[in-house]
Formats: sequence, C-alpha cells, structure tokens
Amino acid sequence: MHDAIHMPPRIGVLSALQPISSAKCTIQTLPSMGRFALRLPGEASRTISHLAGINIDMPVNRANSGDNGMAARLGPDEWLLVVPEASTKRIQAEATMQLASYHHALVDISHRNCAIKITGAAAPDVLAAGCPIDFGANHFPPLAATRTLLGRAEIILWRLDDAADPNGMLQPCFHVECWRSFGRYLYALLREVARDHNVS
Repeated sequence: MHDAIHMPPRIGVLSALQPISSAKCTIQTLPSMGRFALRLPGEASRTISHLAGINIDMPVNRANSGDNGMAARLGPDEWLLVVPEASTKRIQAEATMQLASYHHALVDISHRNCAIKITGAAAPDVLAAGCPIDFGANHFPPLAATRTLLGRAEIILWRLDDAADPNGMLQPCFHVECWRSFGRYLYALLREVARDHNVS
C-alpha cells in the first residue's frame, strides 16, 4: 500500500515584500492562489461555458472574474484559471468531472506562479516602462488579457475591472502573473519605475 502524498504548504515567494503606494499608484503582492493551465478545443468551451463555476466562453485575449475565480483565454485552446487557494481541490475535482468526455489537459500549476497587482492612475505608465503593450483604454480595455514581456520576464497580464480610489474615482487595475523565479525581479523593477512617478 502506497503512503499518502502530502503536498508541502505553499509559501508565497513575495509575501515578505511591503506594498508600494501613493495617490498615483499602488503595487502590491497577492496571496497564494490556486492556478490551472487548461488546454481544451475551442468549440468545447462554447458547449461547457462554465467550468466549475468559472466562465471560460470568451474571445481570445479576454478574461473575466467571478466568485469562484478568474479565467484568461490566452489562445484558441488555452486558458489560465486562478482560484482561491482554499477552493483549489474542489474546483479541480469539479472541473475534472465536467471535462471527462472531452479531449483536454488540466494541470495544477499553483506552485509555479506568483502575482502582483498594480492599481492607480500611474499604473499604465509604470507597466509601459517595461512592457510593449499600448495601454490606452481602446487598445487594452478592462478584461483584456495576454501573454507578454515585462522587462526580461515573460508574464501573463490582464486588466481587471477599474477599481475605485478613496475619492470614488475609477482607476485602472492590472494583474501580473509570472513564474516564482521572476517574482522578486519584477517587483524590484516595478518599484524602481514607480519612483520615477513619485510612488514610494
């Protein structure tokens, strides 16, 4: 009889880093989350629509979020799912049951990635210093998502719904996904760029 496999607790590689904040921009690390790389024929996503309560029926390079988690469609047959850490096992089990009759791959990559959130009026300028995307609202609107570069690191970037600042004004909000090994490098890069925008 095989011994049960116990996964080690997930330790946030960025958890010790302090938020960077000003009236113009806030840069903060996000807590550990569950993540899945999903490969599934595009036509199947229209049939399934919601996978374990997460909407996956969307155009390429778009994202959405809900109570059960977030999804970004990165290609015709590729998605990234980000879910609350406590729900990881449940969502994996539900998704596996739903996908049983489809040719697919659902891989838990929770230990591979970390994430940074950037919010505020200066957020597009801070990101643009190291990323080739046009961050104008007409080119990269809320719920846009793509795989791109930030500095020398590959990231998955999506623009979340605009967030209200303390004065009630809506400000752009971005979610940066990267491999754990790039996390501290990207946080340091964003911190240095932010200083040019008087964010400390």
